[in-house]
Amino acid sequence: MCGVEDQKKINEIVKDSGTSFYWGMKILDKEKKHAMFTIYAFCRIVDDIADNDQKKNVKLSQLNDWKSKINKIYNNFSSDSITRQLLKSKNRFDLKREDFLSIIDGMQMDIIEEIKYPSKKKIELYCNRVAGAVGCLSMNIFGINSKLGRTYANILGKAFQYTNILRDLKEDSIRNRCYIPLDIIKKFKKENKSPQELIQSSDIELINDEMIKRTQKYYDDAEKISVNFKKKDLRAAILMKEFYYSIFKKISINKTNLNMKIKLSKIEKLIIVIKYFIRSKN
Repeated sequence: MCGVEDQKKINEIVKDSGTSFYWGMKILDKEKKHAMFTIYAFCRIVDDIADNDQKKNVKLSQLNDWKSKINKIYNNFSSDSITRQLLKSKNRFDLKREDFLSIIDGMQMDIIEEIKYPSKKKIELYCNRVAGAVGCLSMNIFGINSKLGRTYANILGKAFQYTNILRDLKEDSIRNRCYIPLDIIKKFKKENKSPQELIQSSDIELINDEMIKRTQKYYDDAEKISVNFKKKDLRAAILMKEFYYSIFKKISINKTNLNMKIKLSKIEKLIIVIKYFIRSKN
């Protein structure tokens, strides 16, 4: 009975989040779907810790508690709904401890400092932690446990995270954050501008164009690697990418309107799912 209640709690976290990944996870078989739901619930919890209004030391302490929980899972110990199901998924799909800890490290980066115009090395590290590591866990669940699978996950993770960066420019600027890489900022001589000044700059459209080109390249590079895998193993990843790429295309069209938070309507999501299933049968 405990397992049923655990799964119910995890399902509620996923449904309440309204994530674009929902349908990608939903099409998996029952065991894989629940493992993905569990990973997403874990990510949602640690992300909420990083984004809440508590003091830095409190948030860092809570994330360190989660590091301790993850380490205990790898000693086959669990203590609550999430860790019980993570332990089950870890054993079933050979999930890597380093990926869970990497996700937490990514959340800690946001707490320790207000990330603003990061170096290429820092933004790569950040993307690999907050997005790539999630992708690596997902690939194991999809049955792709290889070095090339992890490369694909990290590149697609960058595409997703760059999409997030573009989508959240205005929201991040209010918190004095901007994840646009320093080399792009320097190209337009804006490194001395605050994030809020940057988004009001006359060059913001050109800066967005640079980000859009870079994001598109990540999507293209991931697509090139994807041909090395069986389509049936990548079904969920492909559908997730369709949702994110649709958001990215909307951002590309509406790049000058930073006050509009880009998202997909229910009808748009339904159309993506229908098109996916039509293509998958051909």
